Amino acid sequence: MGSAPNPALAWFEQGVDETPQHRVKLPAFWIDRHEVTEDRYADFVRQTGHRAPRLWAAGRPRRDDHPVIDVSWHDADAYCRWAGKRLPTEAEWEKAARGADGRTWVWGSEYRPGAANLEDGGLGDTAPVGSHPEDVSPYGVYDMTGNAMEWTASWYRAYPGSTLQRDDFGEQYRVLKGGAWTTPPLPFPLAVKIESADIPHKTEAGVIRLDIDSLDALKQAAREVLAAAKQYKPDARIAGILIQQMAAGEEVILGAVNDPHFGPVIAVGLGGVLTEIMHDVTHRYAPFDAATAMAMIHEIRGVRLLQGYRGKPPCDIAALADALSRLSLLAADHADRIAEIDINPLFVHASGVIAADALVVLKN
Repeated sequence: MGSAPNPALAWFEQGVDETPQHRVKLPAFWIDRHEVTEDRYADFVRQTGHRAPRLWAAGRPRRDDHPVIDVSWHDADAYCRWAGKRLPTEAEWEKAARGADGRTWVWGSEYRPGAANLEDGGLGDTAPVGSHPEDVSPYGVYDMTGNAMEWTASWYRAYPGSTLQRDDFGEQYRVLKGGAWTTPPLPFPLAVKIESADIPHKTEAGVIRLDIDSLDALKQAAREVLAAAKQYKPDARIAGILIQQMAAGEEVILGAVNDPHFGPVIAVGLGGVLTEIMHDVTHRYAPFDAATAMAMIHEIRGVRLLQGYRGKPPCDIAALADALSRLSLLAADHADRIAEIDINPLFVHASGVIAADALVVLKN
């Protein structure tokens, strides 16, 4: 069960909480071949008076042969009890999905674009259960890779032998398995970065690779950033490889510094050469509202880059102002704990902002 630790696969073919690989002995069990449909769940609601999914109450038409979604763990557990069944454990779900050979995907060891109802299929919604014939496990269970995620009976805990520490571990959350129609399996092009608290400045360490456009290139990039991290700081603690979809838009830098005399000071400037060479940056004391943030943005000499030029659409400056104001509130509310915040770069596009990288330095 789980996966053997492999930093070159972390985050895109295995999760960091799925290690170390370990053996679990299971008695024989039965498992349904198909996800619970909306039609079947509607029978349960009618016969028991259990609450219906909020999506139904909101007026969304029912699709009887689609998997039911918008159900909590308690809803799923109640349905199973009504049906005379139970939720599978995490180990049982994984056995049903991966068969006897511990394959990565239900169909084998390599990802197949379009084989399951994931984001790359472009459907943008659930599909009738069992309608993706390649998304079937060795035991004949459908839609374990995509369509809708499935609840299990297991608590979210660290695997035996794991050194991973998370506040979420324990008897507070249950394990969800599988993917859904919104899951981006490999949203190329990608950015690949090392994840290490001991290497806060990734560019200087050479542990970033950009515009990765294939699975082979992704694996190679992961190996390269891991090797670069070990060369830059041999004793660095490596938490994994961070994989991000490439962002686009105008680059902006947001920062916060907790000055010992004046308290939190917030900075905003356009990214790249405009900040590093031209020092096109403006500052305010925290906290402040969105109107003040908007005034800061318009003090930047290069603000025209955000307003649209040479046929480019204007950027969402209101979203940038909101992010800047919220950063000031965060820095002010936690001035006793936060020494610095560096969001660099923050991409501003036509309908929002995306933080591509961030660093938070705590006091002491």
